[in-house]
Formats: sequence, C-alpha cells, structure tokens
Amino acid sequence: MASVTRSAPVPRRPPTQTAQTPPTITVVVASVPRRLLGGVIDAVLILVITGFLWSRFAPASVPVQIRIDATTGERSVIDAHAFSLDWLAIISVAVAAVYVITFIALAGRTPGGWAVGIRCIRAATGARPGWSVSAKRWLVMLGIPTALGVVPVIGPWAWLLTIVVALSPLADRSGAMQGWQDRFAGDLVILDRPQAGRTD
Repeated sequence: MASVTRSAPVPRRPPTQTAQTPPTITVVVASVPRRLLGGVIDAVLILVITGFLWSRFAPASVPVQIRIDATTGERSVIDAHAFSLDWLAIISVAVAAVYVITFIALAGRTPGGWAVGIRCIRAATGARPGWSVSAKRWLVMLGIPTALGVVPVIGPWAWLLTIVVALSPLADRSGAMQGWQDRFAGDLVILDRPQAGRTD
C-alpha cells in the first residue's frame, strides 16, 4: 500500500523564534477491499437498527382502502403495503444518514471502519473530518443514489452508482486512493495507526 504524506498546519510562533520544518503526518492509505468490508459491516448494522426501529414504531395495521369506479361501480383494493414500504424506505435512509454522518464527523470512523482498522481524516491537515466533510462524503456515497432512486426508469438502477463510487478509489493514479467521495469532501481513508513524525 502506498504511503501518503500530508503537512499539518504550522502553529504561529513569536517573532523571536526561528521557523522550523513543519510537522508532517505519514499515513498508509486503506485498500479498497478493506474499505468495502467495513462498508458491508456498516450496512448490516444499519439494517439491524432499521429493523429494530420498524418493529417498535411501525403501525400495527394499515387501513384497507377501496376505490369505487364512479361509472361502473367496480370496486378495487388499494395496495395496503405501499404505505408500509414507503415508510420503511424513509426510515432506512434516515438511519443510514445519521449513522454515517455522525460517526465519521465525531470519531473519524464508523463501527465498520473500526472493525477493519481504518479511519477518515482531512486530507490537508490530518484532523478529524468534522460535519461538513462527513456530510459531503455521505452525499456522494448514498445521498445522490437515494435521490435518483425515485426517478422513473433509472430509479431501479440507482444503487449501482453506490457501487461505482465505492470502487472509484481504484481509478486514482496518485497513490492516495481517493474516490469521488473523498475528492469532493477533501479527505483520506487511512489505516488506523499512521506514524507521526517530523522531517528535517
């Protein structure tokens, strides 16, 4: 795996002190298989959380609606499951958004990332991603594909975009393994224990 060096911000010094070489953080970027495995673990956890919330708060029964044709008097039952499926999809998206954005913003990694030994940092400083970076990552990885999922014709295939984004780090020839989501948000996904040091 490639090593990537990023310079951390240089603290301001009093005029009497001489400038020194800025500190650097040497990191080892995470491989795509490791990132994918972490994503699979997170997906399973999100499904478990969604199922728990659905079992607790889903309506016990949905009123059956009957449509009566005004001219023929023919009766037809409106699909009672559509309501449930719509709400289940909404809960799933909400859980995924809160789960991914919160963990990445506050801890730099999700439980899946922790399990496989990777985390996310700001590419410019090595600091934790924060809310803006985390939200941008989620937007590219899941937000846009979810929005496209409701578009006629292409909706059923929108999930493929998430796969393409997840594999996009393979197209980065710089060695930083930054996918589309990483470049848009300005982050790096690295192994969990980078080596900190100072160059002379």
